[in-house]
Amino acid sequence: MKYWINSALICLALGTAAPAFAQESFVSYTVAPGDTCTSIAAKFYGDARAYNHIHDYNDLSKDGYACRPGMKLRLPVLPDQPEAQLMARTGEVRAKPPKAEWDPVDVGAGLFEAWRVNTLSRARAELGFRDESEIQMQENTLVVIYGPSKDKAERRIGRRAHVDKGRLKTALSGLSGAPMDVSTPDAKAEFKSGKAQVTVEDGESRIANHSGSAARVTAPDGSGAVSVKAGHGTRVKRGKRPEKPRPLPATPTWGDTFSPSALTFTGGSATVNATWNPVKNAEAFYVEISRGRRQLDVLFSKRVPATTQALQMQELPPGRYYVSIVAIDKSEFESIPSELRRLRVYQMGVNPSQIIDAKARTFLLGASFKAPRGMTCQVGDGAFEELVSLRKIGENKINCKDEEAQVEMTVQAVEPEVDILDASSFDVAVRRGDAKAVDLQFSPRLPSSVRLEGSEGVALKAEKLNETTMRLTISPREDAELGASKIGVFYEDTRLSALDLEVEPADAAAPTPTPVAPQVKPAEYLISAMLGYDVVGFDPYWGDDFPVPGASLEVGFGLVPTRYFAAEARVGMSLHSDATTELGFSARAQGMAGIFENVASPYIGIGAGWKHWLDNGSRFELRPSIGVMPKVGESMRLRAEVGADLTPVSSELRILPELRVGASWSF
Repeated sequence: MKYWINSALICLALGTAAPAFAQESFVSYTVAPGDTCTSIAAKFYGDARAYNHIHDYNDLSKDGYACRPGMKLRLPVLPDQPEAQLMARTGEVRAKPPKAEWDPVDVGAGLFEAWRVNTLSRARAELGFRDESEIQMQENTLVVIYGPSKDKAERRIGRRAHVDKGRLKTALSGLSGAPMDVSTPDAKAEFKSGKAQVTVEDGESRIANHSGSAARVTAPDGSGAVSVKAGHGTRVKRGKRPEKPRPLPATPTWGDTFSPSALTFTGGSATVNATWNPVKNAEAFYVEISRGRRQLDVLFSKRVPATTQALQMQELPPGRYYVSIVAIDKSEFESIPSELRRLRVYQMGVNPSQIIDAKARTFLLGASFKAPRGMTCQVGDGAFEELVSLRKIGENKINCKDEEAQVEMTVQAVEPEVDILDASSFDVAVRRGDAKAVDLQFSPRLPSSVRLEGSEGVALKAEKLNETTMRLTISPREDAELGASKIGVFYEDTRLSALDLEVEPADAAAPTPTPVAPQVKPAEYLISAMLGYDVVGFDPYWGDDFPVPGASLEVGFGLVPTRYFAAEARVGMSLHSDATTELGFSARAQGMAGIFENVASPYIGIGAGWKHWLDNGSRFELRPSIGVMPKVGESMRLRAEVGADLTPVSSELRILPELRVGASWSF
């Protein structure tokens, strides 16, 4: 009685509002004994929840909104609706209506009768039918979607799907009131409830019933029917009848040493060791780690032999994951998947400049770490705090915990070393009123927070030259104390080194001290290699002389004498090939103005060139260009350049755009 009361409340809320579309077509139906509004909706509309269409066009208020035997109902004929919908996906999923081309589809896309759905490599998809039944497609799987139907024995079939290749998992909703029919090139399977898996590969189909009622499996023509109960599977080879159902391999269980959590840091990763117990008659195991319970977004998967009961999952970034495992027997039948094991990799915050080697987990001494959200951490035997730092050279163990988990990692701390470049000692002598520059080299790198301390009256100025070197300019003022003193070099609270400073009196006969000259950037020489493309179609004039497309290879020598100017000369060859082939040789020189110490090092150029074509003679040209040449490392620059050959022809200026990419090596 509770069901009918709830249905009445729902119908009262809906009322008898007119549908959104103009209903023009109806069919008549007499309610038979045993019918209900939901069973009639499932029969006519393929969805037991669609009984509101019955209530919209039939006044059932006197009967408690129930469909009674003998009633005459007017059932509206609904417009076409999608049989299924793409509920979730990872990777590339595409769909194809009959007599149409494949197109990519995204979550929410409707899938109609006879549409094909295909998951590509490393892709997965979850499809939901109108009756809330679901199928999950693994990678490289092709499925054809069909609507509800009746077979020759008048047994009502809910949703239908045809699997051409790949692997399909089904999950039937209890609301559907009808089974699901899945066909393959080798077999037909009817599932009434629960979960199952259908695999099509190597000229055979394997049907595994994981839970629910027994599945009915036949050959494509309906012969050789077998009943496959939960926990069993059958194989159907192409052109054969289904084999006798056999038990699936036992479901693997996780080992006691499998830790569900790990710890890493910003820019780092973690390693997790998964262990499981052996399974009788297993030939292999398949382990999978994904980012969600649906196991669509797979991060890691691996098949291992049955002799292996442990697997190391390396370089896992911070996040929440779910791990599952199945056993596989000699006939390639898979067990019911194991219980999902939750795994979390926690992340500590750390300044990237304090990381020496992320893979080796090596940091500068004094590096500070922020605990993962909701946790407190300790280094060694220290107190648990939200912010901790490395105070000991060598190995340090970091432990973090909250009410649910406790994780740890071991890191290495190294102390920066300091040396003076181009000097045999740490002794520095400077006159009052003079200035002297000293270059300090740090190993393994220049820390982000170096502090300098000197005596009163001595001005200290620091300038970063590169990742390892800092220039220290020492300027004793006229009132600086004469004699010896110390300049301390500190990182955090650690004193790394000290310079012995001798402040000398100013020479009375000496002229006014000359300021320290700014550092002059040494000239940079470049050897370049460039690949190019000539955009012949831009100016129709060139179509008479050159076929398309055109490609070129150039090598060059250049000079960057200052931060703002460069020059180079290049020689090369071009090949334009279509119905005919043109081979040409070129030489060009250009000057470039830009900012060559900038991150991108942009520039504009102007130059002149000469080209000789074997079949079309020679010509001279002007060539403006723009480009970038960012520095990568100490001795390499990447190159990207857009230019145009400007050639005077019969008092007109003809344009041939060019694209160039490549690299330059400096010395």
